Amino acid sequence: MEQVILNQNKHWKSIYTDVFHRSVLESLMDYLPMKEILILTGIRRSGKSSLFKLIINKLLEKTEPTKILFINSEDPHFLPAW
Repeated sequence: MEQVILNQNKHWKSIYTDVFHRSVLESLMDYLPMKEILILTGIRRSGKSSLFKLIINKLLEKTEPTKILFINSEDPHFLPAW
């Protein structure tokens, strides 16, 4: 499980370079100071994970990388073993 977490958090070593800027990023950044849990929804392959990587890159300007945890719960390692 440790390796899965390491693989999903590549920003612990360097920023994400495989993402394209999206104009919605700035408006999403406005929600970060809120204490509520926010959910980003969208159809499959619409760019949700890419947006999170862009947000992480922005957070890295002022935050230590290991204080940001990214978990993709659709990874097969997180699915129950039936």
